This record gives sequence, structure tokens and C-alpha cells, in this order.
Amino acid sequence: HFGHDAGDMVIIAAAAALQDEGVFAARIGGEEFALLVYTDRAAELAERLRARLSLRIARDVPGLDGPVTASAGLAWTLPGMTFDAMLKAADLQLYRAKGEGRNRLSVAKDQQAAQSGAQLISSAAA
Repeated sequence: HFGHDAGDMVIIAAAAALQDEGVFAARIGGEEFALLVYTDRAAELAERLRARLSLRIARDVPGLDGPVTASAGLAWTLPGMTFDAMLKAADLQLYRAKGEGRNRLSVAKDQQAAQSGAQLISSAAA
């Protein structure tokens, strides 16, 4: 309803909000991004970036009817895990976050013991 220009402005603001030290962010389609991070504080970082995304879009994109919310899923890598498997694990958490009411972070509980190593965050603005 806002058109391609507004959509592009939202994507640009979201990408800017997801920039952080030690974070590799990539748009993987539509309004979805994947972030590869290497930290033992991934859940804290993911929540901070998720909240920052909504604030940045509100600041940089005029004329929106309401806030753009962001949901995110976080999964840890395990030894021998492929990127596709990492993305699928993070995506499952993203869908869980959306299913639990959106605008939240969902963390893969069964992988929290494997906190050393890279983590993948799947994030979507909606």
C-alpha cells in the first residue's frame, strides 16, 4: 500500500540498523535478513538489533501508518553443520517467534549448550 519506494526505504533502514561490530548481515529475500555472528552473547545482541531495527525504520521512513516490527530466530552452529542447516534452524525459530505473537526473539533452547562458535540469526521486518 506504500509502494516500492517506501519498501526500499524500509529495507535500507533495516540493513543500516543491523550493522554492528562482529556481525555479517545479508538480505536473503523480501524483508528477511540472515546475520552470522561470533559471540557468546548472541541472544543479547540479537534482541538489541531486533529492537534497533524498528526504531531505525521509524526514524528513517516517513509516513508509515504504524511501527514496523521485527521478529528474529536464533540458532547456534554445531560441529559439521552446513550453512543450509544453520539457516533452517534459525528460520524455525523465526517462525516460532512470529507464531508467538511477532515482534520478539526466539532462541533455540536445545542448542544453548553449544554457545561457543558462530550463531545465525534469521530476522524479518513486518
